[in-house]
Amino acid sequence: MGKKMDIILIDDDLAEIEVISEIILAKGKKYRLTVINNRTDKADYLSKLKEIIKRKDPELIILRDDLSGKSGYDVLSDMKQNFLFPNSIIIMIVSGQNAKGALGSNQLGIDGFFPKPEDSFEYLELMNGILSLPASNYR
Repeated sequence: MGKKMDIILIDDDLAEIEVISEIILAKGKKYRLTVINNRTDKADYLSKLKEIIKRKDPELIILRDDLSGKSGYDVLSDMKQNFLFPNSIIIMIVSGQNAKGALGSNQLGIDGFFPKPEDSFEYLELMNGILSLPASNYR
């Protein structure tokens, strides 16, 4: 069996977590997905991220911008301030009303951002696109 691509999903919307998880897991055994639910893990998400580092940096982090409690921008800032995942590709999914704020995320070292899909089909298209591009296309 080949090397698995490690992916971290940081989100707090259970429906979104389920859709994205199903899409990634349906791709087979070439991906290992770790989900951090910001709603249930918010007090502890930084320590969970640090625990993940003990394995290795993930190749890809998918982060939502409009998390409850801390925003995705705050989580991204925390990761950068704590020198977490310097070699990981970080993709942010932004809500329509927050698209302008996504431009500021480039200053935090985000590799790309995409508008939040409206339905499962759009999520499938988005995830297929993200997972099909080589890492060098994001850098």
